[in-house]
Amino acid sequence: MRHQLTGNSGLYHVARELSRRGWHVMPTVRNARGADLYAASDDESRVLPIQSKALSKKDPVPLGGSLDTLRSDWWVVTIYANTAAPTCYVLTKDEVKAAAHRGMSEAGKVSYWLPPKSYALPQYQEAWDRLGSPAPTANLETQTTAVALESLGGSHMTVLDDVREFIQRKAPSAVCDDCIADNLRLSVRQHANHKTRELAGAFGFSRRQDVCSMCKNVKKVIGYVHRHDGQV
Repeated sequence: MRHQLTGNSGLYHVARELSRRGWHVMPTVRNARGADLYAASDDESRVLPIQSKALSKKDPVPLGGSLDTLRSDWWVVTIYANTAAPTCYVLTKDEVKAAAHRGMSEAGKVSYWLPPKSYALPQYQEAWDRLGSPAPTANLETQTTAVALESLGGSHMTVLDDVREFIQRKAPSAVCDDCIADNLRLSVRQHANHKTRELAGAFGFSRRQDVCSMCKNVKKVIGYVHRHDGQV
């Protein structure tokens, strides 16, 4: 129980620090695989998956039995998480892997950990600026994609364009946000949820509680009905 409280204290401290700096923070389901939270910029052009590792003191960070299973591009280690003055260290996944130590028990079980001397460094301490800016400006990846599309004679499509086109291809069947996110490989489900809400009630799109045509579960779904009178 104490370990869980430490984890929660660290997670919500990280969420607070990110929110204070202008990020839109979305914690995930606890104990789920993958990121502990996502930080999105104002225009959602950048969504950062973040692992939160909270400790009650300056201890090694356990990393499990294989470095290949580590996820999320960014890691935040919070020490003294249960106190009034936690300290955070911001690292990339590659930095965590490079600094990890390997050990083996008498039974032959391999384990990895991140020692304090490898993460508690000045260049990582409270280094929130390493994440970049949450301001609504296009990031390098978006710009590169746009240039590549233009060179092929195409135009850059937004997330809203992708969602709209996917729903129209599935018409008249309706689909849920989860299936839209999975099929378009959106980084977080909230991307699909935001865009289907934006489309709902306009341009022939209808959002309702119904059976998803793809996963067959009863959820909030959205469908597209094309009218044959010259309107949509």
